Amino acid sequence: MKKMIMELADCAEDELARSFAPPSPGTQLSVEQAYLLAYQSALQGAGTVRLNPMVGVVLVDRRHRFLALGWHAYYGGPHAEVRVMEEITAQGLAGELAGATLYCTLEPCCYEGKTPACTDLLATLPISRVVIAQTDPNPRVSGQGVRLLQQAGIIVEVAPVFRRRVGDLLDAFSCNHRHQRPYIAAKIASSLDGYIGSRGAKRHWLTNERARAYTHWLRQRFDAIMVGADTLIHDNPLLAPTLFPSRGLKIPWKIVLDPRGRALDFKPLKELALVSSKTAVLWLLGPERGALLGPELQAAAKDLGVELVTCPLNPAGRFVINELLALLQARGIGSVLLEGGRFVWGSFAAAGVLDKLYLLQIPQLMGLREGMAWNEALHLSRPVVLHKVEMTLLDDNWLLAASLEQEREIL
Repeated sequence: MKKMIMELADCAEDELARSFAPPSPGTQLSVEQAYLLAYQSALQGAGTVRLNPMVGVVLVDRRHRFLALGWHAYYGGPHAEVRVMEEITAQGLAGELAGATLYCTLEPCCYEGKTPACTDLLATLPISRVVIAQTDPNPRVSGQGVRLLQQAGIIVEVAPVFRRRVGDLLDAFSCNHRHQRPYIAAKIASSLDGYIGSRGAKRHWLTNERARAYTHWLRQRFDAIMVGADTLIHDNPLLAPTLFPSRGLKIPWKIVLDPRGRALDFKPLKELALVSSKTAVLWLLGPERGALLGPELQAAAKDLGVELVTCPLNPAGRFVINELLALLQARGIGSVLLEGGRFVWGSFAAAGVLDKLYLLQIPQLMGLREGMAWNEALHLSRPVVLHKVEMTLLDDNWLLAASLEQEREIL
């Protein structure tokens, strides 16, 4: 049996993003401070760089004094390495680059796509060292960026401690390249004994205001937010990161899993679309229900920006997960946050494609006589091992965040 290691976080990721404050040039930094600053820089691209990864860089001089930082700010825009050099030029600090060290949350790219290769830029600089959190999972780059920098006489270090600091910053990007499918995470809010709500009744908030603010941050980080028909009918969620300013934010797709079309005639069809002017609503139906769609409903949905799509069902009447993932990937959706309900979470977990769990809990025992538990539909063929487990306090609630992998060993 593996030993599970749990870390206690100093503060939540959304707090790190909000507290971002670049130091003045010349400020002495420790290595850990450089790691943290690069991480905070990368977080500034949350919700604006999809489908690219969030990347941050920090540049220090030969005495490890802060010079400048940069981050990838928007999809198709300059990479973090380019932006940090723009800052160096603007500050008139080019003369301080001899012997400098660049900290980067991801291996610099080595090919020209929407932007020039960052390795070409770095190779022209008199910097002595590049420290990266991890190599690029993209096979067009993986390891080659490191090699090209080394050939230019630059020392390159891949630092495991740096990788731990940046957490799941690059997990979605890695999943897209390594597994050729969207990255799937589940956000669950429950009591200590697993209660998530009453059966068939209008739901109510369980978590506190701080935990709900964190949920909006999570929504900002994902390409799409997914719910099942029951959640839509009972909760009528808006599924948007409404607590954050626009600043070029790409509002996530909204995806509804409705195999029998039970929610099609409900008011949420219109209300969900009305908050979707900057994105699309994807409404998934089973083939039998999809074949019954009338032209009036299809036209009305199209006018609202709702795309009605059919997807195969398994014998249990739920969507075939591999077909569903392929459908999402074809639409450029690289990451999905599952917000409910329990059959949605259970289906992805049972298929072995649930990559991350965000469990928000309140310090109460609710009892389940008339309530639902989040794990009721968690029918697994084998145990799921949690790793990279982190606990974060959100006032009097807490967040348990963990990556998942299926193994034969029981935790």
